[in-house]
Amino acid sequence: MRLRCKGDTCKKLGRLCSTIEDSQRCQIFNSYYAVGDINRQREFIIYHTDVRDTKQKTSKSEVSRRQNTVRYFFTINNVRIPVCKTFFINTLDISDRVVRTALEKTSTLGLVDLDKRGGRKSEAIMARDIQIRYDIEKHIDRFPRMESHYCRASSSREYLHPDLSVSKMYFLHFQSLPENCPKPSLSTYQRVFKSKNLSFHNPKKDQCSLCVMYKTGDSSVKAKLEEKFNKHTAEKNAARQLKEKADEDNKLICASFDLQQVIYLPCSTFYDISNKDCFCYTWSEAESKRGSSEIATCVYNALQFYDSKGIKVASLYSDGCSGQNKNNIMATMLLYTVLHSTNLDEISLKFFETSHGQNEGDSVHSCISYAIKHSGNLFIPSQLYPVFKLARRKHPYNVCLLQYNDFLDFKTLAKELRVLTVRKTETGDPVKWTEIMELKVLKNHPQQIFFKTSHLSNDFKVLSLKRLGTSELRKVVPNRLNTQPNKMSEEKYSDLQSMCVGETPVIRLEEHKKFYRSLPH
Repeated sequence: MRLRCKGDTCKKLGRLCSTIEDSQRCQIFNSYYAVGDINRQREFIIYHTDVRDTKQKTSKSEVSRRQNTVRYFFTINNVRIPVCKTFFINTLDISDRVVRTALEKTSTLGLVDLDKRGGRKSEAIMARDIQIRYDIEKHIDRFPRMESHYCRASSSREYLHPDLSVSKMYFLHFQSLPENCPKPSLSTYQRVFKSKNLSFHNPKKDQCSLCVMYKTGDSSVKAKLEEKFNKHTAEKNAARQLKEKADEDNKLICASFDLQQVIYLPCSTFYDISNKDCFCYTWSEAESKRGSSEIATCVYNALQFYDSKGIKVASLYSDGCSGQNKNNIMATMLLYTVLHSTNLDEISLKFFETSHGQNEGDSVHSCISYAIKHSGNLFIPSQLYPVFKLARRKHPYNVCLLQYNDFLDFKTLAKELRVLTVRKTETGDPVKWTEIMELKVLKNHPQQIFFKTSHLSNDFKVLSLKRLGTSELRKVVPNRLNTQPNKMSEEKYSDLQSMCVGETPVIRLEEHKKFYRSLPH
C-alpha cells in the first residue's frame, strides 16, 4: 500500500480523502487482495467508480484522448465516500492501467467480462493436455541417466549426457510424433523437464562405475550385478554410519583426510569432523612428491597435535587409494604414532567404499578452488598460502607449509619393522591390502596391526610383528625422506623458464622470475 494523497486540493473539490483513516485503508487493501480472483477485483473497481462525460475540454486539439471523467469512491460503514484518483490507486496499490482495463471490460449492461486467461474446463482439452504431458515424460525417461552418487546424500538430481539439451530432446520428440497427434510447445516440454529434476552437466565429482552400470543397465545386467551391487551399497552405508556414530562420541577425535589434486601444488587436508577444524598441509613440487610417505607425514603431524591435546582415541576416514592411503606404509605410520604418543591409545583408519569417498574434506577443496578462482592472477606458490587460509573466513583453515626436510620416510620404517614382509595373518590367511576396509593399532598391542576386510563384520584379523620385541619397536624411528629439495626434469624446468622471457613474458615481476630460476632441476 502506497502513501495517501496530500489532501489540500481534494478538500476544495469536495473529496473526503482525509476522513478515511490509515487503519481503514489497510482494511480495504487486505480485503481487496484477500478475494484472490481478478474478476471479483474488477467488480470491486467498477462498483467504486463512476464514469461520466467530461464537462470541459483542457486540450486545444479537436480530438481529445480524454473522452470521459472517472470519479472514485470507497465504502466505509455502508457509506460511499468520494476520493481522488491518487488516493484510490495508492490504497489498492494498483496502476491506472488496472482501472482502465476493468472499465473497458464492462458491458453496457454493467456486467464484467470474465478473464479468459487459463481456466480451460473442457474435458477434451484436459485429456489432451494430460496425454501430451504423459508422452513428454515417457520420452524423457527413455534417455539414460545417472544419480549423483558422489555428491551429497541429500541430492536427488540425475544427470543426462552433456551433449544433450532441452531443445535437442524436444526436436527429437517433435519428430517422433505422428501427424495426427497433438504437438506440444517447447515451453511445455521445458516445464515437464524441469519437474523431473534433471541436468545435463555431469557431477564435478567422480562417478562410481558399478553404480552407473547397475542403474543404467538393462534387466540382464542388473541380474548379473545385483549381488555385487547390494554388497557394495551395504559397505558404503556402513562406512557412513560408522563415521556418524564416531562423530557423536565426544571422547574421541573423528577426522577425515584427503589429497586435493586440482591445483598446481599438493594440498593435503585433515578435517576434524567434530569441531570443523581443518589442517591444510601444503608443499610445492620443488619440496617433495605426493607419495604415501608424504601423506603419512601429514596425518602423523595432525595426530601429534591431537595427542598433545590429551586425545586418547582417534577415528580416521579416507578414500581407499592404495597408492596413498590404503597400504602398509600408512599402517606403519599409525603403529609408530600410537607407540610414541603420550595420550593416544587407539587409532583406527576406515576406508570408504570404492568411488564413494566423499567426506567433509571435499568442502575444503571446494572452498579453496572457489577462492583461487576469485583471487586474480597468482604466479608463485607463496601467493596461494593466504588464499588457503582465508578461503573460509568464519573459521579459517590452519595452513601448514611443509619443506623438503619435514617429510619422514615411513616406507623405510615399514621395512625395518618388517611390515612390508608380512604376507599372512596369525591364522595363516593371505593379506590383500587392496581388500582392507579398516586398520586399527593399539598401544597395549605393540606387535600387532588389526584389520577388517568389511565394515559389516565385527571380527578383526591380525598382522603379527612378533619377530621384533617391544623394546626394538619403540627404538626404531623414521629418517628424513629427503636430504635435498625435489628436482624436476630439465624439460619441465625449460618450459617454466620460457614463461619468464620474451617480449611479453607471462611472469613479469623480477621477484617471481627469481623463484622460477631457483627451482631445483
